[in-house]
Amino acid sequence: MAVDVVAVRTAGLGSVPEHLLGPVERARADGYRRAEDRRLSVVASLLVRAVAGRTLGIAPGVVAVERRCPRCGGPHGAPYVDGGPLLSVSHCAGLVVVAASGLPVGVDAEPADRRDMSDVAGILLGEGEPVPADDAGLLRTWVRKEAVLKATGLGLTVDLTAVRVSAPDDPAAVVHHGPDPGLPIALADVALPGAVGAVAVLSDSPLEVRTLDGTALLAGL
Repeated sequence: MAVDVVAVRTAGLGSVPEHLLGPVERARADGYRRAEDRRLSVVASLLVRAVAGRTLGIAPGVVAVERRCPRCGGPHGAPYVDGGPLLSVSHCAGLVVVAASGLPVGVDAEPADRRDMSDVAGILLGEGEPVPADDAGLLRTWVRKEAVLKATGLGLTVDLTAVRVSAPDDPAAVVHHGPDPGLPIALADVALPGAVGAVAVLSDSPLEVRTLDGTALLAGL
């Protein structure tokens, strides 16, 4: 199963064309207090438009992006573009990542130098689940589980402890998905600049991950 993971560092982008954003995207960005977080949100929205526009063969500015929560109907959740690929977004510490696939997809990224993971072990690991030896292992487990829950559309409405994934040093795989044990979920680690990443797709086929630099896509806006 093919999945594209498009990543971009915000530091070298310079100014970005915010006028391409729709009202929901603009409101989402304006909801952030820190300028850095707001910029990440803007770049994420633009990258979604660029990725979808490339697939549809249309200009990013005319891509119609929806965000509609399947549970409450609110203007949040994964972005959706009618006729385009299914999409998932993650951003952290100056990095924006967009995953695109033909099936429901989830992507997650966290800074590789994050060092507070032992503090979240209690909400990450289920009863009897082996504890990774260090922060790096906990971080790998975290992004794998987050990617799985994003792909299912459940996000953090489901406890991370409900998902079991392979040990950090083993190839990425879903061991158990508590909310729906029979759901086929393919999982892969993703190499990202300065970050630890994972991508999941609702598929019973192994993932063929293509990691792309999104800088050129944004440069053309």
